[in-house]
Amino acid sequence: MRWHWSFLALLVLHSLVEVTPAQVIDSAEWDGNSLRCGINYYYPGIGISEVSFQITFWSDNVINKVDSIVVPLRIIGSNIVAVDTTTKKSFAGSIVAAFQNKRVTKFDNADPAVPPFYLVYSASNPGNDVNGTGVFANVVVRVNDSCTICIDTFFSETIFHYFYTQTDVGYQPYWNGPYCCKVVLVEYLPGDVNLDKNVNIVDVVAQVGYVFRQREPESVQAADVNADCRVTLADIFYLANYVFRAGEKPRVGCIL
Repeated sequence: MRWHWSFLALLVLHSLVEVTPAQVIDSAEWDGNSLRCGINYYYPGIGISEVSFQITFWSDNVINKVDSIVVPLRIIGSNIVAVDTTTKKSFAGSIVAAFQNKRVTKFDNADPAVPPFYLVYSASNPGNDVNGTGVFANVVVRVNDSCTICIDTFFSETIFHYFYTQTDVGYQPYWNGPYCCKVVLVEYLPGDVNLDKNVNIVDVVAQVGYVFRQREPESVQAADVNADCRVTLADIFYLANYVFRAGEKPRVGCIL
């Protein structure tokens, strides 16, 4: 595997500190990372589409906060065209956005379009530490069709998943992978019953017209917002809750 010099420097810097699979420094709960799949559809799903998953972070350390994070990931999926290794997208909205040293390193071959996709997301900034919960990084992947993408950590003699604290205490954080996320590419926006590329009260009215007056909408599939393969009063309540109360996003309908 080829290593970027700055990432090697980070490993060398901490090589004098023992890293152990330890629980949180300050409490009985484990610090850790997990993966958030997000929504199950991407629109418009035409050609190559970019999808994103979030690596979450949590730590309740109050005195000895985390100032270095390394998360190695193996990304597998049958329709992956490329992965994004830019720090701009990978750390957009991140809890470590203020960290000076952030990097995404791809191993074996630096070309983001060449598998296998082994990536390491790392961030460090001694003196600028974090705790609490938030998004650590975004796993941004380009796909050319619907698929399931599975993501898990990996390790070797020289690379492993770890946190370091202000006092250079290193430990292995919690991870409950692999995480498998279903990606559905669709050519319509779920909930956009009248196909005007927006989801609003007009679509709720169109649902009502279909359910109670048998008026055919522009898209019956888009009206099946709870994905139970039919359009009923439950879909009207579901979409109204999303439009008026910022409820759960419409799902991809299963009506053919």
